[in-house]
Amino acid sequence: GIFQVNGCSTSVRSSNHAVVIVGYGVDKTTGMPYWKARNSWGPSWGDGGYFRIQRGVNMYGIEAGAFYITRAA
Repeated sequence: GIFQVNGCSTSVRSSNHAVVIVGYGVDKTTGMPYWKARNSWGPSWGDGGYFRIQRGVNMYGIEAGAFYITRAA
């Protein structure tokens, strides 16, 4: 399934954990958009260490707190 919580905070400050977003998609059954993320708790957690979280609603600030790095020129 896709992780979703009604009424969760959208503030980055409400989170005390980081994950790596590795992909995105739309669930074929429900039509719900999601982010695919890798957790740091190892492969025995979730779906081999990965999970899907609802996309487009900024759950727990996952969209507002995103950042990436680039190689220096």
